[in-house]
Amino acid sequence: RLAAALDQLEFMVSLDIYLNETTRHADVILPGGSPLEEMHYDVAFSQLSHRNHARYSPAALPRPAGMPAEWETLLRLCAIVGGRGAQADIVALDDELAAADVLRRAGAHADAVLRAVSRWQGPERLLDLALRAGPYGDQFGLKPDGLNLARLMAAPDGIDLGPLAARVPEVLRTPSGKIELAPPILLDDLGRAAADLDRPAPELVVIGRRQLRSNNSWMHNLPTLAKGPFRCTAL
Repeated sequence: RLAAALDQLEFMVSLDIYLNETTRHADVILPGGSPLEEMHYDVAFSQLSHRNHARYSPAALPRPAGMPAEWETLLRLCAIVGGRGAQADIVALDDELAAADVLRRAGAHADAVLRAVSRWQGPERLLDLALRAGPYGDQFGLKPDGLNLARLMAAPDGIDLGPLAARVPEVLRTPSGKIELAPPILLDDLGRAAADLDRPAPELVVIGRRQLRSNNSWMHNLPTLAKGPFRCTAL
């Protein structure tokens, strides 16, 4: 149903390094750069860390001459959609969007906050804003020993921010103020689950398995990673 819906779009543009299940529906595919050509600050897997830490990874490889960064391409698309045209000043648009976001969050302190991060653009500016305003940040100068992007860049191995700290019930937003392990929507469904368990097992059951060479479809379009013997085998 989703593929059929995408095919009905008047126009679709994608940004990717190869044709895949989604971009095959696009009218235009703009080539993105290699992940090795982009800076990286992890915000996903750090949630699984056993200690609080921060680490910035600069680009490992230089971008080819004339190749824009991915964020610059996305901003140019924003300019086109917004009626400014493909030749819009991307730096000015980046400044404009950052100023609007800071004004919404910082209010009367927006000018001071923008001056504090004025040396950065694009993702680096957003990252510096997040680090400075976070629980370990320098609060834009109020905490001189706090975290900011410049300090993080000076520590290529990252900065250890200490052991994990208890956050419950501080971060909970449930009506009860507790971790609600038995909400009514789950309890009401237990009867259906129990009925399923009481049914006799069928003779043949198909169970989905994660394949090493697929990895949530990430590797489907990279022959060097997906190659190997035929894996469509019933076990």
